[in-house]
Amino acid sequence: MVSAMLRSIATRDLSRYWPDFKLVAYAIYDSESVCLFNHPAYPEATSICLPWSEAFIGNTIILFQGHPTAIVKKDSCPDEASLFAVLIHELFHGHQYLLGESRFPDEIKGVTYPLLAGNAARRNCERRHLYHAVMETDQKARDEHLRQFILHREARAANIEDFIAYELLTETVEGPAWYVELKAFADQSGVTLEDAVHRYGEALLDREESVRHLRRSCYSSGLFICLLLDRLCADWEKQFQETDQSLYSFFLQFVDVEGSNLDAVPVTEETVNILKRVQKERAAAFATVEQEAPVVVTINGAIRVTGIDPMNITAGEQIALHRNFLRVLISEQEYLIQHPVIAKYTNHLFYCHQLKIMLDEPPEIVEHGVLIKGVGEFRGRFDEMSFTLSI
Repeated sequence: MVSAMLRSIATRDLSRYWPDFKLVAYAIYDSESVCLFNHPAYPEATSICLPWSEAFIGNTIILFQGHPTAIVKKDSCPDEASLFAVLIHELFHGHQYLLGESRFPDEIKGVTYPLLAGNAARRNCERRHLYHAVMETDQKARDEHLRQFILHREARAANIEDFIAYELLTETVEGPAWYVELKAFADQSGVTLEDAVHRYGEALLDREESVRHLRRSCYSSGLFICLLLDRLCADWEKQFQETDQSLYSFFLQFVDVEGSNLDAVPVTEETVNILKRVQKERAAAFATVEQEAPVVVTINGAIRVTGIDPMNITAGEQIALHRNFLRVLISEQEYLIQHPVIAKYTNHLFYCHQLKIMLDEPPEIVEHGVLIKGVGEFRGRFDEMSFTLSI
């Protein structure tokens, strides 16, 4: 099931990707089984095969049997080198966990991030300058791109102060993880580091994706700030780990933009059209997912959200579409829902008063409630006409 390349990670020197890279447990899984490596609960075995369980969802870092464990789904990547690189990415999150990393973004800010034409136009300009600050070969031009990147970001920060922290902290956590992923991909794929940087940097130039997928777009900007730091400070990684600053704030101490003039950024028709498309797609997503579902079960009551996938949420006004993953706590019982869910809330994404679960088949009516296949039994008063459960 698992190649020699992936099995060998526990014996590799990961410091080639990041100084003092601390290895945690890791697992490669599919829908049936989990191949687990380097886990303290199984000290006698270099690896162990377990049946798949609900703990293994997505490519991420989890606490499995009390220990941080990087998990990657076997068919989530197009080739072995990419799978290896993504696993190194998730292992780095384990390294961050062991070091007590606490600079995490407020995901609510990401979900409620405003779609403003002026901010979108300047952000895309900023990202283009960041790209060229790394890729430009002429030193004078490179320095000017670097200055413009900073000036545009500072101008945006003054206008969206409540939300800029979300971007900075996402870069802080995910930028270095993409940085080690980039190195690992170049290492295992056989492409040059320069070619890998070109590949990973394409996201910085995609103006539409930067609006549509805010969180993911911060990965590439964080990565390129790391690449700039490679030129500015020989041992920046160790210094960065010892500070509580964001990656961007840490980076600023090595540059000087005094005396530079900020370029004007007009809001183009392209930017306006991008925002219109994204707004239209978001509005349509809620209607489409409900209309196309064979069965919709509505649950009304006090619902606590305990797990989300920020990369797969579409937000509206006090409403969120969780496309394929949601953990909730209802009446002291936790449920994993691997179906599209529309959640309504008043003040906070994690405290809902209604869930609409999209299903392929009706739930089974049981005593004191309903049983949803693959999710669990919900207790409450169920209306068979409206498929609504009141808890």
